[in-house]
Amino acid sequence: MSKKTIVSIVSDQTIPNVLFIKEITNKYKIDKFFFLTTEGIEKKNKTAHIIEGANITHKENIKILVPEDNIKEMESILGEKIRGSYKYIVNITGGTKMMAIAAYNFFKERDSEIYYLPVGKNIYKKLHPYSEKREKDLIFRITLKEYLKSSGIDVKLGKLHQSKKNTEMVFNKFTNNKIDKELINIIRKELRNTNKKKIKKMLKKGEYPLDKEYINIFKEFGIEKEKISNYDVEYITGGWFEEYIFNRIKSELKIKNDYIGINVLIKREDVDSELDVMFTYDNALYVIECKTSLKNNGKSIFSDTIYKLSALKKDFGLFVKAFIFTLDEVKENSANRKRANYFGINIFDKTSILNKKEIFNLRS
Repeated sequence: MSKKTIVSIVSDQTIPNVLFIKEITNKYKIDKFFFLTTEGIEKKNKTAHIIEGANITHKENIKILVPEDNIKEMESILGEKIRGSYKYIVNITGGTKMMAIAAYNFFKERDSEIYYLPVGKNIYKKLHPYSEKREKDLIFRITLKEYLKSSGIDVKLGKLHQSKKNTEMVFNKFTNNKIDKELINIIRKELRNTNKKKIKKMLKKGEYPLDKEYINIFKEFGIEKEKISNYDVEYITGGWFEEYIFNRIKSELKIKNDYIGINVLIKREDVDSELDVMFTYDNALYVIECKTSLKNNGKSIFSDTIYKLSALKKDFGLFVKAFIFTLDEVKENSANRKRANYFGINIFDKTSILNKKEIFNLRS
């Protein structure tokens, strides 16, 4: 039996290559990996991102630099670099059309199978050799960390600070107007804006003493103590809503721990950003910002939220779906919803969230 090697054409979109590599390596022992890439792509470290995302520890990872727009020159380079008796399993999804054509022409004359992954579908199509059953189901499902690593993003996941039962209690109180929202705003202002350095230091140590009038509001959130931490402040000023949405999605879509995160701190090229909820489902990435209200002290924060999500969509590639979850009402024909639709961002407002079936529309 001949040795097997996977051939990948590298481009800005790393996910199709990672999905294919993980699918094939779960089926066969692979002896070598070839990555057909260009100088421009390598400046972005795309091959390294694929190797890390696919968790390839094999020493035989060979990069072959090829031109992106010259079929004959590329075929000549492949003839020089690729030697030996192998079964070539080729993925031509990435790269330019010229690179895909050159790779197809070269490998179809050898012992090979050539495949293509359609965008947004969990299948891969066999282009060569011809077969009546050309489509195969993609069994592999990428985890959240694997997806982000494949995109060249360092990630640190947050954690839940209150029980699911407690958070559901807070959600029910808040949506039934049984919590003094104005007092929450006062607490936010005092603990986050007044004497910031001193308070931040005390909160970090978990020793900030509460005035008596504030102790009762923290009790409303299931936090019964006289000294509170920064986590407690974050929880009552909106963190509870993030935890509620996290729990709802995890439960209703039956998502395992490795595929979902809350308060996800991502770092790319020394730029930090935090996302409220992120998860992967059927190999797509879902990014969610949670806002109890789209206004802060009377000022709209909608534009900032849209800008943040639309910028991140560019970083995460073709398979990302972005959402805003809010407890405001957002009418179907409103300017906010139209603007979100323009940027490819979906809004789940109070009505949608209270509708227990509505959240399943995330998958569509």
